[in-house]
Amino acid sequence: MFRPQVTIERYGLIRKSFFGGAGSSNGKAQRSYRISSDRFLSRGNCILREYDRLVGETLLPDLAAKDKHEFSIGQDADIVYKENTTLTSSRTYNETNRLNIKEIEQRTQSTYTINLVLKNYKKNRSVKIEYKQEVYARSMKLMTNTLGFIQDSSTIQFSGVLLADEEKLLSYKIEVIN
Repeated sequence: MFRPQVTIERYGLIRKSFFGGAGSSNGKAQRSYRISSDRFLSRGNCILREYDRLVGETLLPDLAAKDKHEFSIGQDADIVYKENTTLTSSRTYNETNRLNIKEIEQRTQSTYTINLVLKNYKKNRSVKIEYKQEVYARSMKLMTNTLGFIQDSSTIQFSGVLLADEEKLLSYKIEVIN
């Protein structure tokens, strides 16, 4: 028998979709895990325990050596977010789509400011947080941000740590063209 070295990383995942429009939302982070092994792991049931408490059960796929698998098991009631999206500016213009046919399309360029409040209600431990906002638009650009937001294609991402009983206010601005 062999004993693989398995690494499990726990984090709170906030995954959202942005279709345009101002408003506010709130919710809880997903209890998420990232697992990897130094050897091949065959598929099968995986029972998760934290601090001698049963957290949940999931079915893991075949996992190649040093490959990572991510999964979530429910929500973490102690990690909450509140997000407020404000339309800062908007303008409409005409764009020529094809020169030969002279097809003209109307475009709207909008700028949004997104304020995000993250709160960790756990009294005795910090948690890693990953925030991912998928923006559905013709094009999108991250304009300004605080605390390390990055743009990866059409997704805005943030990764950080919330200390025990900490609340963080994060903010970024995006430009969207539809």
